[in-house]
Amino acid sequence: MATVAGYLLPTAATLDALLFAQTTSRTRPLPSGLEVAAMLGSDFAGKNLPGADAEQKALQATIAAAGSSLLHPPRNRPPSLGGMYFHTLAALFLSPDPAAPDFMRSEAWAAKSCQTVLAGWAQERHAWTLQAKTNVEYLSAEETPSGFIEPNPEFFSRFFSLVKSTMGAFDDLKAFAADKDEEIAGLRDDADFVEKLGITTEHPDQTKISEDDRARVHSAMSRLDLWGSLGDKDSRPLAVRLRELADKLAAGGPEPQPSFRQDPPLRARWMTFYSLVGQLGAMVQKQLRGAPWTKKEESLFESYKYILGESHGYYGNSWETPRDDAPRWVDIAEDPNSGQMLAAAIGRPRALYVLYPWHGKDVLCVGAVMPYFEYLGTTRLNDKEWKARLDSPEAPKSPGWLKAVAQP
Repeated sequence: MATVAGYLLPTAATLDALLFAQTTSRTRPLPSGLEVAAMLGSDFAGKNLPGADAEQKALQATIAAAGSSLLHPPRNRPPSLGGMYFHTLAALFLSPDPAAPDFMRSEAWAAKSCQTVLAGWAQERHAWTLQAKTNVEYLSAEETPSGFIEPNPEFFSRFFSLVKSTMGAFDDLKAFAADKDEEIAGLRDDADFVEKLGITTEHPDQTKISEDDRARVHSAMSRLDLWGSLGDKDSRPLAVRLRELADKLAAGGPEPQPSFRQDPPLRARWMTFYSLVGQLGAMVQKQLRGAPWTKKEESLFESYKYILGESHGYYGNSWETPRDDAPRWVDIAEDPNSGQMLAAAIGRPRALYVLYPWHGKDVLCVGAVMPYFEYLGTTRLNDKEWKARLDSPEAPKSPGWLKAVAQP
């Protein structure tokens, strides 16, 4: 464990140390994602663990003890953000609310939840090794009624607390404060970028640059706006204005706009996400009661893609033509005898279809899930190499335990 400003932040090995205990007694030296899911409370994962009955029972006992240690830490130890994260994921394995639809009690739904949690686990491991951000998906639809949310109120309650605690930790660490040295470097990098691309104004021809380039231009505009240097009447080339602002900052001024001093852009994005999670949690309760949406709630299903995208740094219409940056790969454990390693990875989002019962009729809904992969190999990959493998004939298949809910 590493302590930062009073917050206990688990390293990538924290979960592994619990999960991989007593591995020397195994005939199978490397674990699997199902063991992670079982440790977090998935009965489905426990039933699908590989191995003989005796080995399964011994493994389940170890897993149960490790899971209790992770999800129920001693009272005299402050909760860590990592522990809260896994506690949040574990809510997806709780028994469905009595008012929830019957499909949430099926084996297919249990497999779906297992995949969702393991994709989140792979995200967490990737984050601690490569400093990547995380995504959380929820089930929605665009039929009448406007949509549905996965009806798991406990998950949203824990998620809301997790986001709030994370923002508090970032505030204490001053992670949201504007850093002039970083801004100076960023402004000069942006100036070189727009100059090389041939962009002279903040309104470039949208047909001549890529979505990533548009996002970079938007970032440059945000920097100018932050420091009060975005003037509509200033017709000088954009690179000139960016370098001028960098020079002013290096000389000791100016100061950020007052509104940004109180609520910097990064913190504003977190506040937007915080509000979204809170609203979804409140709406889940209404949905379970069968209550209709208000007009404001109806509109959320249309604006959700914008809110979620911008809060995670995807601007413009990137929700419509997203960057292909979802696939991520991380190595989990290695057997020194054989040289084999367990790889956990995430693929591109896939569609999930369910028939949601609503006032006596079934509504066909489509949402998104993050595919989870794991396999044994001997070669470490970066995210770019993993994405190439996904597009090749050597792409691994989905785990067999997902057959109830996913195509190969």
